[in-house]
Amino acid sequence: MHIAFASLILIVLSKPCHAQPIDPTRLSPVATRQVDFDRDIQPILEASCLRCHGPEKPKSRFRLDIRENALKGGANNKDDIVPGDSAHSRLIYYVSGLAPDMEMPPPGKGKPLTGTQIGLLRGWIDQGAPWSDLERPQLDVTLSPMARWTSVSGDRRKFREIEGIKEGTAGGLERFAWREPSAPGAWFSGEGHAIPRDDDYQIKAALTKADLGFARAGFETWRKYYDDTGGFAPLLPTNTFNLNQDLALRMGRAWLDLGLTLPDKPLVTAGYEYQFKTGTEATLQWGPVGTTPLFASPSDNKNIFPASKQIDEGTHIVKFDAAGEIYGWRYEDSAHVEFYKLSTTRQDLVGFPAAGTFTRVSEHDQHTQGANTISLGKPLAEWLSVSGAYYYSQLEGDASLKQNTYDASGANSFGNQWFADEISTRRVSHALSVSSLAGPWDGLTLSLAAQGEWTRQDTMGFSNLQLGNPDRPPLLPDASVNTGNLDSAIARESASLRYTTIPRTALFAEARSLQESLSRFESRPDGVAPFTYDADESIHSEEYRAGFHVSPAQRVTFGADATHSDRHTDYTRLNDSSTFSYPGFFNWRDIAENQAQARLSYRLATWARTSFTVRWQKTDFDHATRENDPGSPGGAIEGGDYESRVFSFNAVLTPLRRFYFSGTFSYSDSRVLTAQYGVDFLHPYQGHLYSVLSTAAYAVTDLTDLHCTYAFSESDYGEHNPAGLPLGIDYTRHALRAGISHRLTKALSTSLTYGFAQYREPTSGHATDYTAHSIFGLITISWP
Repeated sequence: MHIAFASLILIVLSKPCHAQPIDPTRLSPVATRQVDFDRDIQPILEASCLRCHGPEKPKSRFRLDIRENALKGGANNKDDIVPGDSAHSRLIYYVSGLAPDMEMPPPGKGKPLTGTQIGLLRGWIDQGAPWSDLERPQLDVTLSPMARWTSVSGDRRKFREIEGIKEGTAGGLERFAWREPSAPGAWFSGEGHAIPRDDDYQIKAALTKADLGFARAGFETWRKYYDDTGGFAPLLPTNTFNLNQDLALRMGRAWLDLGLTLPDKPLVTAGYEYQFKTGTEATLQWGPVGTTPLFASPSDNKNIFPASKQIDEGTHIVKFDAAGEIYGWRYEDSAHVEFYKLSTTRQDLVGFPAAGTFTRVSEHDQHTQGANTISLGKPLAEWLSVSGAYYYSQLEGDASLKQNTYDASGANSFGNQWFADEISTRRVSHALSVSSLAGPWDGLTLSLAAQGEWTRQDTMGFSNLQLGNPDRPPLLPDASVNTGNLDSAIARESASLRYTTIPRTALFAEARSLQESLSRFESRPDGVAPFTYDADESIHSEEYRAGFHVSPAQRVTFGADATHSDRHTDYTRLNDSSTFSYPGFFNWRDIAENQAQARLSYRLATWARTSFTVRWQKTDFDHATRENDPGSPGGAIEGGDYESRVFSFNAVLTPLRRFYFSGTFSYSDSRVLTAQYGVDFLHPYQGHLYSVLSTAAYAVTDLTDLHCTYAFSESDYGEHNPAGLPLGIDYTRHALRAGISHRLTKALSTSLTYGFAQYREPTSGHATDYTAHSIFGLITISWP
């Protein structure tokens, strides 16, 4: 009924009535008793129309939550409600179903209002359409203070990385929110949270004025934690290391958006946003550790010493958007300019133990990018809609790099002393797309789309790859000017069909294709190892997908689809030196992928729903290389393949009115096989993963609830390969939360939760294992 009544209001406001006057004697009798707004009228409004005609984005600019706004009428009619005269209030004509072709609710859209309901509406209007004394919304506030205690035994830093919080005690506001009317048709609202221990803050605020505009602002920041433990080599005397550092990145953003929402005018939004990232993260550029010299033969060195990188990143974004409609065409224009700056510093171990050396690498990058997208769309007929868009982007930036080698004491040491500066990049991109949606014709719908993309990129920079010790000159110089450019032209096409005429069945088919012409040129004419790479790449890819959904019975739904894709690249070398560089030594590469998945849903009973999903994927990598020297004859070879399977089962059970359970079990296995060609350090990367996620809740009373969640996952990708560094991981993880919630009053509730977390990783030598216990307390206060 609420849909029908909302439709009634929309039609009343948007389509003036030009029919002949209706005889008031045909209307339902007016209620003779005194009509009370709160008892008789407000329930109708709340159930039927306030969702569409409340304070936020009221349809046809008609609000029924405040008398002042309701009496103003809608976009086209000012006599929707005429206090003291229900016979001349348009609202009554439509709910009575007496206006030709304007019956409300429309036939088939809802149950018509009863004569009693219409009589109450008439009586209310004839009595002056009085409103409740509480018609003006009040200030609403919600506060949720929290307290947390967490004890961790084992690797505290691994706990932070996985769970996302710090151990110890913490307190703050889990959530706060408010909403305050500041004037008729205007309100000030916001929400957020603040947990100082985790450096986790958020605040979002909005000031909105109906038919005028809005201002939205906010700030949020949080931390991402990293473990500082490196790899594990079981045969070494000291088989694992850590940096003894608390690694974390502090990330966040601040934003301000201003918008105009004037009636019958374009929606215009202008905004600013700042994104930042600062701190130290772990990297996988692990250094060598062993008991023999680094370059000895044989050597037992393994790259297991951990590494980290300091990051200072900031992005300023200025944006402007406009959207509207003109002559039936819906248009949007979105423009933004981005100012980006990044500085990173890392140090990597070159040798170990004490005689080892380190390299410190500092990089700086900054760029400015502007982009603009314009789109148009229009339904040309009931069965045909078309749209198109154009995108333009330009980026200009510069970068620098500096690398020094030093020993364990921090003094300069013999090694690479590299630097590169005045590195500049300029990239310009264009994209043009068109699409259409046709149908349905007897259940058949067709969608077609095409897009063209063009990109030009030019780069240039100066580098000097010096070798030696700055404290003991001379250094061996290797200076050069490096240049490069890239030209890319891409055409994309797609088509999709959907057929729904067969009862309880939907069939669909999709096809996508891509053609790309790519030219690369890179030159380093000077220095110790000059080279020139000049080659063209021709890329062609196709993807086909087909499937169906069928519901043969009310309780059963089944669907399946299959996908095949192929991407083929041909390389044309324009000079001989390109043969010895990547990807110049390829003649061609081919990636073929096949996927299939099926899903079965079955409702065992009104209180039991289940679903089962199976998915399979296989990817083959093949290529051919050119002969480089007698030891590399070239030709077609199989590079490798990837295969995976996923099985999952889900059940939602409500056997009792007060009990709820949801559980998902998933099993997956995968294998990556790389062509070995005589080497013993490349083993197949294969294993399986189990996971369980379950939630249960029980309402002990109307005021007290019990709740519990449990998550389990287990991985078995560990390798036992003495010839190489084990790359896989074996782990088992448990996470449990169980608690109780109690509502003390309508405005006050509490909850207490116990948490347990355990992580075991044999492939790290159990160096990253932990066990954690937590207690969470929460109070939620609402006002009024």
